[in-house]
Amino acid sequence: MILRIGSWLWRVARHPMTLLALLAGCVALAALAATGILPARGADGVGLLARLAAGWLALTLVISAARAADECSTAVAAAGARVNHARRVAPSPTLTSPPAWVRRAVGLTGLAATAACDTTTPCILAARPKVQRYARACLYVGLAILAGWAAAALLWGQAGATGILLLGQPTPLGQTGLVLTLEEAAVVALPTDTLQLQVGQVRVQGNDTDRRVLLGPRNGALVGNRWLRFQNSLTSAGVRIEQLGGRVTTAYPIDGARPVGETARVWFTPLQQEQLVAAPGVGLLVRLVRYADTNDHRGGLYAEVLDGDSGAVLAEAAVSAPTTLSARGLAIAITPEIAVQVATQPLAERLLWYVAGIAIAMGAVAHVCWPQRRAWLAIADEGDIWLLDACALPWDRRWLERLAALLAVPRDGA
Repeated sequence: MILRIGSWLWRVARHPMTLLALLAGCVALAALAATGILPARGADGVGLLARLAAGWLALTLVISAARAADECSTAVAAAGARVNHARRVAPSPTLTSPPAWVRRAVGLTGLAATAACDTTTPCILAARPKVQRYARACLYVGLAILAGWAAAALLWGQAGATGILLLGQPTPLGQTGLVLTLEEAAVVALPTDTLQLQVGQVRVQGNDTDRRVLLGPRNGALVGNRWLRFQNSLTSAGVRIEQLGGRVTTAYPIDGARPVGETARVWFTPLQQEQLVAAPGVGLLVRLVRYADTNDHRGGLYAEVLDGDSGAVLAEAAVSAPTTLSARGLAIAITPEIAVQVATQPLAERLLWYVAGIAIAMGAVAHVCWPQRRAWLAIADEGDIWLLDACALPWDRRWLERLAALLAVPRDGA
């Protein structure tokens, strides 16, 4: 009973649809992570959703590792009873010994023959040559590496640090000891009235480093033993409140530890589309809302000036360009800006990504060039040749017919 269950589990693990279903789930998890719905480990630990996602990724890792082992090791490939699918394909050959006859037929089909004793009867496994099998296994090795890395990032957090840069404002980057300043930015305006970074010049200081690097969707930089990369462009805005005579009133963002100064600067993320700027000296609040595009209306930035006590709206406007609102004799200047989200990644981790990517590419090419071909052949006591089982794609079964024909037709001089 245990052997039957083990054989069934192994067949499920080896079935192509098992891994495809797991990979489809991984794509869905990646989409959730991209929208911020599935965060990695935070200050409050790991949530239930992150644990479930990590479990799914761990299962993907196990199945990928099993598939890699199945490709590389003929001992693993021969595991499990296969006699339930047995059929007689040839009588005992008269010109040579049955094992030699089977190996000759297997070689003529371009496969390699290996002894595989997974039954009480002598068995020969016909499979791709070792080099081709190892190349196919690269796909599963690369998938296992990525699944393992993603699961570890969900459970224990990523080894890198992230930060949001505003133009001209020095920003410490986590616990790395680095301070980044976005000095210049080349941007393009999107139809949604938002700005998208093309390339930006960032000054990197700290850890005996003081240099300028270019960051963008296609640009990254190596800083020490870390890779600094661009993650995303975010909508941001600066709020400046002036009294009569040009005197500037101190304003600061309510959410987050951000510098207090003459200009309050805020940014928006997919999960935080509203910000409040307080000016207690004049009793005002400025509410900024970033609306996303919908089928009913076009998205953009919207501003309201509120009374600090009653919450009454004193002025409001859509902000697609530098805009000045007036309330109580004050000029509230709101300027759309761009914020740049960046992240660091340990160099070893990035190299691991490259290794996984190359392995997946090599394995994918190998799967196209060398589709799976396997046949388990047994030799009965009387010398008859039996086909116990075979693995072949539905559109790639002619080799199996050729193998059966070569086994059934003895030739002189064999």
